[in-house]
Amino acid sequence: MEMESAMRKMLEGTTKIVEAVDAAKHGRLSHALLTPMQLKEVIESVKAVHSDLEFPVPADTTDYPALSKVSSVRVAHARGRLLAVITSPLLDRGTYHMYKSHPCRRPQHLANRTVSAHITPEKEFLVVSEDKYRYATLSREDFEACSTFGNRIACLPKFPIKSSLLRPTCEIMLLLKPSREVLRTYDIKVTNSRGTEWINLGNTNQWLFTTIETELADVTCSQKLVNTINITGAGIVTLGPDYTLRTPAEMISHIGVLQTTEVEVHLPPLNLTIAELSPELAQVPSNSNPLIDIRVDPLPNMGDHSLNELRLNDTQHRLEEIGRQHQEQYHHRLFTWGSIGGLGLISFIGLVFVMYRWRILSTLVGRICRKEKNKGDGWNLNQPPVIYERSPTPIVLSSSREIVPVRVIASEDNLRPAQTTLQTA
Repeated sequence: MEMESAMRKMLEGTTKIVEAVDAAKHGRLSHALLTPMQLKEVIESVKAVHSDLEFPVPADTTDYPALSKVSSVRVAHARGRLLAVITSPLLDRGTYHMYKSHPCRRPQHLANRTVSAHITPEKEFLVVSEDKYRYATLSREDFEACSTFGNRIACLPKFPIKSSLLRPTCEIMLLLKPSREVLRTYDIKVTNSRGTEWINLGNTNQWLFTTIETELADVTCSQKLVNTINITGAGIVTLGPDYTLRTPAEMISHIGVLQTTEVEVHLPPLNLTIAELSPELAQVPSNSNPLIDIRVDPLPNMGDHSLNELRLNDTQHRLEEIGRQHQEQYHHRLFTWGSIGGLGLISFIGLVFVMYRWRILSTLVGRICRKEKNKGDGWNLNQPPVIYERSPTPIVLSSSREIVPVRVIASEDNLRPAQTTLQTA
């Protein structure tokens, strides 16, 4: 019997060693390699030697799967002994709070249309130290690489820890010092107006909702109508067991107790209003320049699927670029019309000047010509010229030539009129 009992214990021990070695080869810890008592001794020794650090697993917790996730195991054989080397990181004793960012779409009335706008965070998770001096941003991949120990999360330092005073980002500034200047530095996107959106918070029965238009919701318990409420703006709905909330388009229900801890929600005391951040987008398209027949729409056709989402910064840059182009066109057309008007005015003045000089020259030439003519005929401009007058005497015809009586009337020396008869031989 004693031999059988000893053989049974040896077989059980060998089986545990084989299982432990197999688990260690796959990077898993087991009771055979590290007993709960040994684990507790390790935790106490770390606390005594490193006051600012702590073991990943709390002293009152024995979570081998979680410890295996952050630790590494190697198996060796030396001097007839089986060795298991367990390497585990030590955590910062300081407490960090983790926040998950949930973009909430808010209705915006811009340029005679209703759209929705939301903030896109740089990364999904924000980790902040208790004193708010240090922080880090985590992506979904970084968060999934962390391990959960009860209500604690242990993460390897695969991301930088930043200073909130020296290198603040939009996320930490919106948490610590929210302002409209901080909102302007965010990546704000404008999309089509959508219905109510529901987001479950942390695998609990709390739901975050954002609406564009007010909706009526029926609250039922065990399929019996309890109340009818208005769903408007943004808020959080908590559902108890057997409760269901129905809107005309959607339904949410109680999903059981998935997490016992209460979710802390932080709402910045700011409203995302694009009309205040960028007044140009809220203006109705108009043509304020009579020289440029162009109407600018600050937002393109949002019905186009290729333009289903726009960045606020890109839209503002687009408006600034259009404004610069219009200003250049205005200056170009103003310069062109000014040049044409200037050339026309100069041409008109030149034409008037030429006509005036031509008139003066024509007058002088006429006077000179008359003066030269008077000098050539021996006229005295101070005496009246000789006047020839036909005699009223009838014409007498001869056999060979005409005899025309002519009277010469002159005023010089008081000459009297005389009659002269001209006859040809």
